[in-house]
Amino acid sequence: MQLSNQQAQLLIQRTLGQILFYPPIVAGWPNGKTWIDRCSLLLRMRLPQLLISTDGIEINFKADDDSEIGLGTKSKRNMNRYKINALIDWKKTFGSLEKIMEKDHFKILSAGFLQTEKLPDQAFMEKFIVKENYDANMAVALLSLPEYQLS
Repeated sequence: MQLSNQQAQLLIQRTLGQILFYPPIVAGWPNGKTWIDRCSLLLRMRLPQLLISTDGIEINFKADDDSEIGLGTKSKRNMNRYKINALIDWKKTFGSLEKIMEKDHFKILSAGFLQTEKLPDQAFMEKFIVKENYDANMAVALLSLPEYQLS
C-alpha cells in the first residue's frame, strides 16, 4: 500500500492517539481495549473505506497531554479536511485466492481477518458491497466491522 499523501500515516496515528515511537507512558501503550475510545473506534471502523476512497475526512487530533497540562479547559483545535488516498495492489494482496473457488473467498477472508469461530453472515455482508472487485470490497467491509477492530 502506498499513500498518495505522505503525511497521512502520521495524521492517522496522531488522530488515533498512537504515534509510533511516542507512547503515552514509558511502558508503552495500555494493553487490551483500554486505549480504544468511542471516537477512535468510529475512525477505526471508517478508516478502511477512507483508504480506498477519494473522500476527505475532517480530523480533530487528540489532545497532547504534555502540551495541555495545567489548562483548565480543553484548548480549541482546528478541524482540518484531509484526503488519505491509498494505492493498493489488490492483485498482489489477493493473488493467492485465484486458485480457490470464488464461493470460498468469503470464508477465507472472514476467517483471516476476524480470527473468530463465529463468522458474519455472508448474505448480509454481500448486501453492502459492490460485486465487482469482490475480494477487495469484502476485505474493506470486514475490516470496518467492530469485531475486527476489537479483536
